[in-house]
Amino acid sequence: TMMGGQLNNNNNNNQQDANVLATSTTTMKTTTAASQMDTIRVVFSIHSSTDKKRRHDFAQQIEALKRYIATNEGDNNNNNVRLPKKQTKKIEIQAIQLSNYSMPQQMKLLSQTCVLISACGGGASTALFLPKGASLVLFFNDRAPTKTGPRLPARLDSDYFQNLGYLNVHWLPSSSMMEENDLNLFTTLLYSQIVNLASSRRVR
Repeated sequence: TMMGGQLNNNNNNNQQDANVLATSTTTMKTTTAASQMDTIRVVFSIHSSTDKKRRHDFAQQIEALKRYIATNEGDNNNNNVRLPKKQTKKIEIQAIQLSNYSMPQQMKLLSQTCVLISACGGGASTALFLPKGASLVLFFNDRAPTKTGPRLPARLDSDYFQNLGYLNVHWLPSSSMMEENDLNLFTTLLYSQIVNLASSRRVR
C-alpha cells in the first residue's frame, strides 16, 4: 500500500510538472512582443532573495520613477523626449513578490511585462518568460563584506542573461542604489526604455 501511495504521489507530481511545462510552451508560443502591448507594464520583483544583499523592496526606485514620469509627461521639447499624457496613462508600475505566485501565474504575468527590475540570482530566472523586446534591469552586489567575501562584482548568472538575445539587459550596482546619482541614472534608464517601447507607435 505504501509503495502504491508513493507511486500515485509521483504520478501526481509528474502530471503537475507536465501541466506546468505545457503552460510554459503555450505561453512562449503566444507571447505578444513588448512593443505590441496596449499597456507598458513595469514590474519590480521585490524580496526575490533571502540574501540581505539581494533582498530589495525597491521603494525608493519606484517613487523616483513615478516622479520622473510625472515630471516628463507632455509634448517633446528641444531638451527632453517626453511621452504624451495618453501614453503615460498606459504605464503600469507594480511591486510584486513573485514567490507568492505559482509558476504558471508567474509565466503569465511576466509574458505581459515590458520592463522587469530585479536583484540578480535565482529569483530573476523567470525573466526567461519576458516577451521579445522587453527590458531587464538587474542589480548586482559590487562590494565584498569581508576580505574573505565572494569574488566580486557578483553578476550572478551573467552568461545566462547576456545570451538572452531577445531582451535588453542592463546591470546596475546595488551598493549605491540609494544614492541620488544612481537613482537619477536608474530613472533615466527606465524612462528611456519606456519611451523606446512607446515610440514604436504600437502602444497607443
